[in-house]
Amino acid sequence: MTLFGCLDDIEVQLPEETGGRLVIAGRIQRSPDIYQFLVEVSRTTELENYLIDYEKSVEIRLIYTGSEILTLPNNEALMIGIEEFHDLYGGAKEDATFNIKIILENGSVFLAEEQGILDPPADQSLSTNYEERSTLTDVESVVTRGYVILNTSTSLINSDGQRISMLYSVGGIYRFLEGGPPDKIKNVCYVPDLWPKNEIIVLNAKEVVGDTVQHHKLTETIADSRFSAGYYFNVVAGSITQDAATYWQEVGQSIKRDGSIFDVPVGAVRTNVRQMEGDSIPVLGYFYTAGIDTIRFRPRWEETGMQGFHCDVDPFKDGCENCLTLEGSRLERPWYWVD
Repeated sequence: MTLFGCLDDIEVQLPEETGGRLVIAGRIQRSPDIYQFLVEVSRTTELENYLIDYEKSVEIRLIYTGSEILTLPNNEALMIGIEEFHDLYGGAKEDATFNIKIILENGSVFLAEEQGILDPPADQSLSTNYEERSTLTDVESVVTRGYVILNTSTSLINSDGQRISMLYSVGGIYRFLEGGPPDKIKNVCYVPDLWPKNEIIVLNAKEVVGDTVQHHKLTETIADSRFSAGYYFNVVAGSITQDAATYWQEVGQSIKRDGSIFDVPVGAVRTNVRQMEGDSIPVLGYFYTAGIDTIRFRPRWEETGMQGFHCDVDPFKDGCENCLTLEGSRLERPWYWVD
């Protein structure tokens, strides 16, 4: 590839091989009742290949408090009740530490850093606010759009007195009125809202002065008819270490390709996985633990811009004849839904 400048030609050497590097990504989550173990061992692929190349012959060993206790499947979550786990392997959840050991078919061995699990803070809440902004379209006309902004208020000190950072995964579910406004309703469906899976939302305690945050913005979405008949935000909040928070921020920057010229170069993401045996192999990825909790919040209609009903706004909208045709929709009301 050659870039032509006004002073000279600049020859840029691009890597010939972008695929084939080893990636080890592992996480252990602890909710109030369940441990979830998930480890993915794969190879990077060329940019035009959208399929993940998982290692087929690999041994993944789970290490609990210094001892190997079981083998995990690759790219398949294993869930065990907390009480059942400690009945089988002893110890208490407050003292539990975990690690993973990876053995490739050629005998190469990789080991991550041993970690405990930080409990999430007890006091967490969500809130929303509505905001309108004027933007310039592709045809250079100005339009005003409304946005629903999701915020969190939380302590950064958990019940054990530990200072924690947070990693968030945002989802939602909205009520869809088939047929239109209340006097024309045929069926009522509850539809999952498919948020981007690659959106990385981190609250790094290192960047916060004090031990609490109030109305800290997590993310935003366009205010539309999803909010017309009821919407629940479902946020999985995970307490993580500061090192893990910094890792996820670096991953987020790599995905967004933003930052200043003084930032860590895009793609230079840290790892806490080390090779212990075998011929040297470059390795990417990270192993982390999280104590997780699910926070739910339903904003009031007035807080989301007073949106019109789906089928009243557009009677030909998908789902207006049969709301069960919407992906993932169901007639059963979620157990937590309160009107």
